[in-house]
Amino acid sequence: HGRAGQLTSFLQTRAGLAFHYQLFCASSSSMSPLLDYEWVQVFDCDQESEASVARSRLSSADVYAIQFSPIDNERRREYDIHNRVAGSEFVLSVYDMGPSSETVFFGIGELVTGRLENLIEPGRGVTDDEMFWRIASQLTRGVADLHNKGVLHRTIQPRTVFLSKNGDVRIAGFY
Repeated sequence: HGRAGQLTSFLQTRAGLAFHYQLFCASSSSMSPLLDYEWVQVFDCDQESEASVARSRLSSADVYAIQFSPIDNERRREYDIHNRVAGSEFVLSVYDMGPSSETVFFGIGELVTGRLENLIEPGRGVTDDEMFWRIASQLTRGVADLHNKGVLHRTIQPRTVFLSKNGDVRIAGFY
């Protein structure tokens, strides 16, 4: 059991097993958006989901995040919310979502490079004043935009606020 678990873990985190399996499942439909991407590497993996970096086959300079997770009502609700808030400047951009097989849901979105929680020093907060006010302003505008679109985010917290490659706020985690 121990060796099998190690092998499975290795395949998932080093070889993009989830991505390649879902690509195989999607290959039965020439319409699947997954066929437009090639796997680069896993960047986050837990018992519920796997997120990988993927490169566009159309433009190798364009990289995205692709997440696979079990299909459930939570994912469907998240999909609906992302559709409602599409185009919001400080909300994580999701370009496509849907089932990739009977049991797995995928999402293709903007590749973020960090989380707000990584900028917060325990007991001190965000210590760079300019960065603090920039993040606070973007977060406030992002939440206002959500509210204007009829969405109330129930869990705004440092782990659901991501940072783009330019350091801009990206609100996510609509559960």
